[in-house]
Amino acid sequence: MSTCKSKCGGPGYASPKEAIMGPREKVGVLFTACAHTKATSEDMLVAIDVDPNSPTYCQVLSKVVFPHKGDEVHHSGWNACSSCHGNPSAKRSHLVLPCLNSDRIYVANVTDEHNIRLEKLDFFHEKNKSLSPKISDHHLFLAYYAVTIEPEDVHKHGVSFPHTAHCLADGNIMISTLGDIHGNHKGNFLLIDGETFEPKGCWLDSESSVPFNYDFWYQPRRDVMISTEWGTPHVIKQGFDPKDVVA
Repeated sequence: MSTCKSKCGGPGYASPKEAIMGPREKVGVLFTACAHTKATSEDMLVAIDVDPNSPTYCQVLSKVVFPHKGDEVHHSGWNACSSCHGNPSAKRSHLVLPCLNSDRIYVANVTDEHNIRLEKLDFFHEKNKSLSPKISDHHLFLAYYAVTIEPEDVHKHGVSFPHTAHCLADGNIMISTLGDIHGNHKGNFLLIDGETFEPKGCWLDSESSVPFNYDFWYQPRRDVMISTEWGTPHVIKQGFDPKDVVA
């Protein structure tokens, strides 16, 4: 897990060449997914010591067992990355974890590899009232709650099947989505606030959405983003059937 801060003060590196020259990773954070829609166990997020000089080399340092079954966590991404390299206030501290089967999105705090956890935040402003059912109607308040974007909060924006999360230079997080709320193929990109982790809307309007979607990456210096295609969510979830590929 790299939380590198260079001369610019921001996360990551200014170029791939700098990244290659960077120090070796000492901690790896990875998830284990129960890849089945009828899973009987929960997915997990695990921090592992990958420093060969450490006395705890190859051991689990801490883990998070997600609270729901059948999520199938997939293609996690950082809240901030090299796109924010020039921003000294940006910090690579959280993993955003979309779930294919449940349409849920988890946010995990990984600043301490010995205590990775589902994030909880304090808010003092009216605009965040909608994020938690525990919040009162007072104009100013203190709220403390686990940051999990529930399926209904994703569906409000007309999308489902969140796949890949990437952070953007403007502080938002972009997540590719493969379907509409009924599980039909309709590609889009959901935008999440990088500080509050609140869904903000879709990057593409309904008329600009693509038939299929999958993984993606962008090159800000070239003003180009490339996305790929996979399939239809309700077909993917039920498993392979030869009838689905008959011409």
